Amino acid sequence: MDNISPIDGRYQKVTNVLSQYFSEFSFFKYRLYIELQYFIALIDILPELERIREGSIKNNIIKIWSDFNKEDYSIIKKHEEILQHDIKALEYFIRDKFTEINLKDYISFIHFGVTSQDINTSANMLSLTESLSFYIIPEISKIMKAIHTFVENTNNDVMLGFTHGQPAVPTSMSKELLVFKYRIEEQLDILKNMKFSTKFGGAVGNLNAHYAAYPDIDWVLFANNFIKSIGLEREQYTTQISNYDNLCNVLNQIKTINNIINDLNIDCWLYISKGYLKLKKVSNEIGSSTMPQKVNPINFENSEGNICIANSLIEGITRKISISRLQRDLTDSTILRNLGSIMSYSFISYISTIKGLYKIDINEEVIKNELHDNLSVLSEGIQTILRKYNVHDAYEKLHNLTRGKQFTKEKLDEFIETMPDKIQEELKKLSLENYIGMIVLE
Repeated sequence: MDNISPIDGRYQKVTNVLSQYFSEFSFFKYRLYIELQYFIALIDILPELERIREGSIKNNIIKIWSDFNKEDYSIIKKHEEILQHDIKALEYFIRDKFTEINLKDYISFIHFGVTSQDINTSANMLSLTESLSFYIIPEISKIMKAIHTFVENTNNDVMLGFTHGQPAVPTSMSKELLVFKYRIEEQLDILKNMKFSTKFGGAVGNLNAHYAAYPDIDWVLFANNFIKSIGLEREQYTTQISNYDNLCNVLNQIKTINNIINDLNIDCWLYISKGYLKLKKVSNEIGSSTMPQKVNPINFENSEGNICIANSLIEGITRKISISRLQRDLTDSTILRNLGSIMSYSFISYISTIKGLYKIDINEEVIKNELHDNLSVLSEGIQTILRKYNVHDAYEKLHNLTRGKQFTKEKLDEFIETMPDKIQEELKKLSLENYIGMIVLE
């Protein structure tokens, strides 16, 4: 009721599953995970931590993360109110927890040599990869499944195809929608194989403090292995902040997929408007407050609007995070708090598109009638057959016969009669129903 953003208001039931990755609570939990895993990794290499390598210490440490709750979160926020620094607040919380599990002597190694950005960026990237794996990519896959289901339930009726909004050549609705399935699948494969990298190198990216304290340890190798252990890839040369180039690539790839889905939304909307597709009536659903007859393509419209917001955020964020002032400024961490908004608006749009796809049916009567009202779309095929037989000015003949004129079956038959018998035989085989080319249906 009091929410400003529709993500946490109108669409809260839809986006609630993403709060485990992008809420303020979740952001702290991810950062807690990174800090604790980092400490555990240090146990295995630092002589000062040798005494706690054995036993259940590591399990007790990670339990701090697995048991993290709203009360713990409140404690961190109270620290933050005083300190005005979220990572330092988190460090103080961990100190208290270490004291509870008899690790007070080792609290100096919490957040050892690292900077906030090592923790923040790693947490952001981890939350992004997991949200993509568990929710975003599966939902995109459901769009492809919905298209597949539509194709399976369609008779592959031949329909009028359009270029520039004008009648062009016959095609089928199944094939037209399969184009989108193919495009999404191709780009989804790219997204699945993209680099998800983070920065982990201290104040200016050089691991200065680490080498100052322990010059004989190969900290680059350690950092590489640690970041790999949490499911990410370490950027080898950075300033204080991540280079963000790989994150920009990921976000732009999501934008590309979103654009394809939006193209699908718009085409479905237009086909519904033309009557080629009809919407299934949903019981008790109202299309207009004043026009009782209305059944509106609201799901495709909703998806289009939410994709517009998601992609606008992507464009703004990617434009900013790839540029920084010297070693860093605060603008990157400020705007990266909106990653959850990008994923949420995208997620809402995917669900809406899926709903829309399951509401549409072929309007066979309209498709058939409009196809047969446009016999001139055979002209491409006719003039191409004439070219095969080296008929002079084949294109021009059909141009004069069809452009701006009502092209009837009688006129077509008259034209065919002017051709040699061999050509006549071939032309007579050509029809609106069979001039459809190669249709590969899955």
